[in-house]
Formats: sequence, structure tokens, C-alpha cells
Amino acid sequence: MGMDATLLLVLWVWCLLSRKQVPMRHFLLLYILCALIGVQSVSAHGDEASFEEVKSEYTIDIGYPKKIVAGEASSFDFDVRQVNGTSTHAYENVWVTITQGKKLFFAGGLHKPRLGPTVFSFVFPSEGTYTISSRFEKSDKEIVESSFPVQVLVGQEDGGKTNSHTENLFFGALGLALGGLISYSVLRKRFIQ
Repeated sequence: MGMDATLLLVLWVWCLLSRKQVPMRHFLLLYILCALIGVQSVSAHGDEASFEEVKSEYTIDIGYPKKIVAGEASSFDFDVRQVNGTSTHAYENVWVTITQGKKLFFAGGLHKPRLGPTVFSFVFPSEGTYTISSRFEKSDKEIVESSFPVQVLVGQEDGGKTNSHTENLFFGALGLALGGLISYSVLRKRFIQ
């Protein structure tokens, strides 16, 4: 269950247990507060995998999905910081290449945004082991570079089966059923009393 669904479920239970009619503004304020607290407790890459490597005075940190499937978009976030601190202003651009053996699938520069990490999405065409290489640059000079392998799993186009569509349908139906149950119980209490 996603974080939003969990927060809504907790808030709904709280409203039922308090046996009071909670004004919508209080409900929304509590929801936003819970969401902000939840966001603060999440790690840098959430439930993703992370490649971290220390080279000279820098820590290279690249986040990516735990499960990379051929034919589906995968998001990578690139960051580098100084080992002695948390400064992420060490670079301006990152040059990224994606290869499989000697075959090049992507090569391009990504500019670091003012806020947050440098994010890049890519759809791997087939299963196998790919190499993600990154070169962090500042003022057209290389700061540090690194590369690491990622394993891409069989996608639907390759004859494999993924559960993302089935999971979406299941959780969508579960959300509708839960929403209907909540609505029924709230309306029933209002008309009975």
C-alpha cells in the first residue's frame, strides 16, 4: 500500500475512534503534517537501490530501481558530494553513458538542476547486464567518474511477465472497495443518529 493510502487509512480510523465530526480543514492539515513527517523519515533513495563509491575526496551516489525491467522506464538520480561534508554543489553537469559490451545505447550530458538530484529516465531495450558510466564535471573539467553494472530483467516484449498492470488493477480495486466501505459507514452513522 502506498504512503498516501496508509495516511488516509490512519486518518479515517482516527476520525472514527474520536466519534466527532472533524472539519475538513483539520483533516487536510493533519494529512499534510503526516505527509511531511513521512517524507522526512524516508531515506535518500526511498525503496530504491543505490550505488555509492568514494573516489578521492568525493562520494558518488546514484539511485536506481531495485528491479529494472526491459521495455519499462527506469529512473536514475545522480549526485556527488564531498566526503567531508554534504555539499552537493561539487558539480554542474554529469556525462552519462549506457553500454552493453561494446554496444552504446546512450551518451549524453545532464545539467544539474538548482534543487534536487540530476534525474534521468531510460528504457532498456532488452534483458542483460548493462554498464552505467557517469563523469561529473564543473566548469568543463572532470571532477570524478565512475561506472557500475545493472542487471535488466526480461520484459513483456521479451516474452516475460511483469505484474505492474495486475498490481495496479488490484490496488485500484482495493482502493475503490475501501473508499466505498468508508463512505457507507460514514453515511450510515449520519442517517442513523
